[in-house]
Amino acid sequence: MAQFTKPTLSYDDQISLLKERGLIITDHSKAISYLKEIAYYRLSAYYIPYEKERHLFQTGTSFEQITTLYEFDCKVRQILDNALERIELFLRSQISNTLAMSNDPFAHENIKLFSSPSEHRRWINKVHEDTANSKEIFIRHYKTKYDNFPTIPIWMVIEIISLGSLSYLYKNLHKDQQQKISKEIDLTYLVLEKWLHFFTYVRNICAHHARLWNRTMAISPIIPKSFPPEWARIRNDKLAFAIIVINFLLRKMPNGEIYSAEWKRELHHLFLSPPSVPHFYESVGFTSREHFLQILAIQ
Repeated sequence: MAQFTKPTLSYDDQISLLKERGLIITDHSKAISYLKEIAYYRLSAYYIPYEKERHLFQTGTSFEQITTLYEFDCKVRQILDNALERIELFLRSQISNTLAMSNDPFAHENIKLFSSPSEHRRWINKVHEDTANSKEIFIRHYKTKYDNFPTIPIWMVIEIISLGSLSYLYKNLHKDQQQKISKEIDLTYLVLEKWLHFFTYVRNICAHHARLWNRTMAISPIIPKSFPPEWARIRNDKLAFAIIVINFLLRKMPNGEIYSAEWKRELHHLFLSPPSVPHFYESVGFTSREHFLQILAIQ
């Protein structure tokens, strides 16, 4: 293995390096401000589509083109994160209410409802630990009024666990319990399990301000057999398929048609005036601008 020997560069040196590699920078001060706010290394992921070979930009490429692509990606993350917040709250409600109504308020404590007793014990111990450490007022109130703390009703548990922990809970439920929940959302139990995992992954990308544009997803959702055949043309490891599954879940919510319409308007506004980048629609998983419009029209 090689030893790392790259030197630390000042902001001026970073600008000089970009110019040496063929990038057009007309406003030196503005470029430095950008590098101070975002950092050279984070922005470097957006250099790649403008390079004719590694570390050598295509003729005529400007710093503004790169920052425009970066800003586009920021807006995509914001739109997805807002939609995923609605979906997360919806799924929390569906899982909590279905388990409580089908069993009792402490269904999550019942080891018989879970496929792996050892995994359930590990999960519930973490829930009890998080409950005991919680500073939420409703948790403190419950602790002073009821016995058996940190055992609390599932509708309280749902409010303090992470989306990843929620996904883990659903994954370990017996099939019959999963089916009761997924039936309310018009999905098979296995598809919902995989989608929950996928949503957790995408929300983490958004939370860490990581790149969504042109990303090949490390976790891919299942494509349901009941979905339109046109969707088979879309790779399920690209942003395009994330857009599809998010819209599907939005429409399953009580106010879903309103949410879906808002979501589509935001996407249209953003994707129909894309950054100047080669193969823009292909990079996110659509075959063309027309394909993007067709897929959104189907939903």
